[in-house]
Amino acid sequence: MTNNEENKENEYNKRIEKMVDVAKVRKNYSLQIFCKYETYIKFTEVYLKAKRIKKFKTREDFLLAMLNAYENMLVAENFKVR
Repeated sequence: MTNNEENKENEYNKRIEKMVDVAKVRKNYSLQIFCKYETYIKFTEVYLKAKRIKKFKTREDFLLAMLNAYENMLVAENFKVR
């Protein structure tokens, strides 16, 4: 891994950690996602499925799970063979 790739990965990890920290302390927040359209569609499907299941005790648990799903999809998007 080159130094530039490591810097990008570290910056990405810091941004995700900050997002999770904000989600844990704020009661009134929304999640904006920036990704490719295919990733957005997958994320929306996961969101709707999770909403139907209703296995989350609080809104915060639900949003943290969605944030985690978004993070996983971004990682998959970044490592997709092009």
